[in-house]
Amino acid sequence: MVTIECPHCDADIELEEGDFGLFECPYCEEEFTWGNDDDYTINIMPADNFSFSDLRHFIPILIFIGVVCGIGLVWYIITAAYGEGMSAFSQ
Repeated sequence: MVTIECPHCDADIELEEGDFGLFECPYCEEEFTWGNDDDYTINIMPADNFSFSDLRHFIPILIFIGVVCGIGLVWYIITAAYGEGMSAFSQ
């Protein structure tokens, strides 16, 4: 048996020697991984310090995308109107 500390609640947990993978703490019921250093899985955890003000870095990109879409929409309207107008002359 191996005794480890839960990374969430710091309680002592006993695991079998050689066990590895995803486990659930019997005390706090949170999941954690243990063992096998060759395992290259990525655990995505929710950010505790996330703030909507962090999204301010995306504002210039969103403005650029909005301008490009606006220009594309105007261009589409102009070409659609021009195409319909030219079809009247070709008859």
